[in-house]
Amino acid sequence: MGTAAAQIDTRFNQLTATEVAVEDTGGHDADRVPLAFPADPDRKMAHVNGVEAAGVYWKVRLPSGDSVRSSPVDDGHGAVSQTPVIAAYSGVLSAAKPHFVQGRGYNAFHDTHHQSVAVLGSSTATRLGISTLRTQPAIFVGDTAFTVVGIFDDTKRMPDLLLSIVVPRTSAEQIWGPPQDERAKMLISTKLGAASQVAHEAAFALRPDHPEYFRAIPPPNPKALRTAVSSDLGQLFLLLSIVCLIIGAVGIANTTLVAVMERISEIGLRRALGARARHITW
Repeated sequence: MGTAAAQIDTRFNQLTATEVAVEDTGGHDADRVPLAFPADPDRKMAHVNGVEAAGVYWKVRLPSGDSVRSSPVDDGHGAVSQTPVIAAYSGVLSAAKPHFVQGRGYNAFHDTHHQSVAVLGSSTATRLGISTLRTQPAIFVGDTAFTVVGIFDDTKRMPDLLLSIVVPRTSAEQIWGPPQDERAKMLISTKLGAASQVAHEAAFALRPDHPEYFRAIPPPNPKALRTAVSSDLGQLFLLLSIVCLIIGAVGIANTTLVAVMERISEIGLRRALGARARHITW
């Protein structure tokens, strides 16, 4: 029972139970609508009961030849990286809960005013040669400068952010346009017990005119997980039973073989004296 409880705890914890993902599928208009999320998705989701934080994000497709640099000119002296750039509302940072070791995350002000700021994972900052924010460092994505306002070393959700450069969604859309390779997604952090209801209401809260543009992914059902774990344990016990049966059969065969080998001389002598097979078995 303890092992089963441990498996359930591994698959289903409090963070998982309070996380909802919403995918922008675009429905039948996917080719015509590259970004189905409204302009203020975080505000719309804030009106849904049980939502703590929410934000839209997507991976930016940079123009060919553009890279991330720590100096304005690619002269070979500044650090260069192919780090992915993530366009994200400030609500994504609130939902992902990164742990900042320097500075802080950007907020709704930066979203609204199209501020060119960025937050980095600590490993990304190290690759770019950024060790402190006291000098107000900037990174350059192509020819666009972003002031680094925060460096984080861990995150509760979306661990991919640790290896990315995160910039405000409004700034990214203004510079590079809407999503291209990958459609946008939304991360929602909910109160405990509200995730399923939030997932049911999310599409209607975002676009009541086109809820079919979205697919909400609620957390797994604990009862379903318990059933899955029980099934796993049943299969494990069946496998162990088969292994034990095979070991037992091999042991019996080995014991029989040893017993026969020990009686080879006796059997030979008795057969020589005229004993039949039925006499030798005793």
